[in-house]
Amino acid sequence: MTARIMLVAVLCAFGAAAVGPKMPAAPRPQSGADPTFKDFVGTNGVPTSAETAQQFGIGWVRSDFPWPILEPKKGQFQWAAGDATVRKIQAMGLQFLPMVGYSPAWAATDPKNPKSAPKDTQDWTNFVEQLVAHYSAPPFNLRYFQIWNEPTQAAGFFIGKPQQYIDQVYLPAAQIIRRHHCYVVFGGWPLSNPLTQLEQILNYHNTWQWTDIIDVHYMPMPNWRQLCDDWVKTGKCRGVWQSEMGYTSDPASIPRTYLFGLYVALSRGWTDPNQYKFFWFTLSSTGSDAPGCLLKGNALTAQGTRLKVLNDLLGAGDLSVLNGITTRPALQPNGTTSTVLGFKVGQDRAVVGVILVNDRSTQTVSVQVPLPRAPSSTQILSTTGEARPIQGQYSGGRLTVNIPRSDLQANGASLIGYLQIDGI
Repeated sequence: MTARIMLVAVLCAFGAAAVGPKMPAAPRPQSGADPTFKDFVGTNGVPTSAETAQQFGIGWVRSDFPWPILEPKKGQFQWAAGDATVRKIQAMGLQFLPMVGYSPAWAATDPKNPKSAPKDTQDWTNFVEQLVAHYSAPPFNLRYFQIWNEPTQAAGFFIGKPQQYIDQVYLPAAQIIRRHHCYVVFGGWPLSNPLTQLEQILNYHNTWQWTDIIDVHYMPMPNWRQLCDDWVKTGKCRGVWQSEMGYTSDPASIPRTYLFGLYVALSRGWTDPNQYKFFWFTLSSTGSDAPGCLLKGNALTAQGTRLKVLNDLLGAGDLSVLNGITTRPALQPNGTTSTVLGFKVGQDRAVVGVILVNDRSTQTVSVQVPLPRAPSSTQILSTTGEARPIQGQYSGGRLTVNIPRSDLQANGASLIGYLQIDGI
């Protein structure tokens, strides 16, 4: 689906304990405080500095981890570039998701096509074992592996049938990852292939039992919600990520997807900070291959500004859903039509996103927000950060704010505004 390979050598692992192939054990999920915006946000591409990551709320970085670079000749492993990249990322206080895959010419079924499967699975498992052993040790101590990328012929990143990917690539690698007590991330199921096919693949040989994170690319929000319900709510897998999303200049994309994605995750009992994530593609401009990048040089793009504004609003503390919001006209929390989505941020902030989709009739949205006390300040913000104070009336434990249509910023076919309520 996305015709690009970022040849940055990096990887991940954690601990060690032997587990037999019929006992797909994995580390216990983390738990503790409510998740934060930083837990949710990742990017494809390594930030140039911690300050760059902080302005967007980035907590994770994903990049290709190419076998042809790490083992260019059989048995000759070259870790130096990967070591340097991992150290750089960790020095910025970030975590890393390595995408492990592609076959070197000496190991590929088709020596001219790195997207072809390894001709000898033993070569692949030797490589995976070596890199897990190397990077599970200090000072790296990484925990997550993503096995291959968009492993379908329609997407163009795996030449072969899905069953071949599972039998020759995924399951052999997943068993090694689990033996070292790491988490297994599926290879990024692309929008080019239906979710029904993903379900078939995950049920093939009970592959879901060897999968900690269901990972998809560019999925619409109804699909995201379905995946969370089908695989996490049922207890089959530990989490759902989108390790590639965006790749668009649509001005409504960031507010609509991030707000709804967070709402779905938080409303489903999100306790492990690594249970749900969105990775924007891509961080920095690489020419025509980055229509929706966050940075062009050192300057924020329009999309970068939109993500920064969300981080400024939601990155100030632990997140939870703010229930009990009502509106006139009635708006429901969803990812496709006009919607209202509310969040509690830390101890003293509430944020309400109001989105009107193809709605030309509504002139005013009246929002009623349950609050323990009258707020110290209330303002309305655009998706690009323009703000103005807005008056509300607090009575009977509810704040009522009437938002004129003119205070909602046009973002393509959507009108969007953020109600920021502080001192609650």
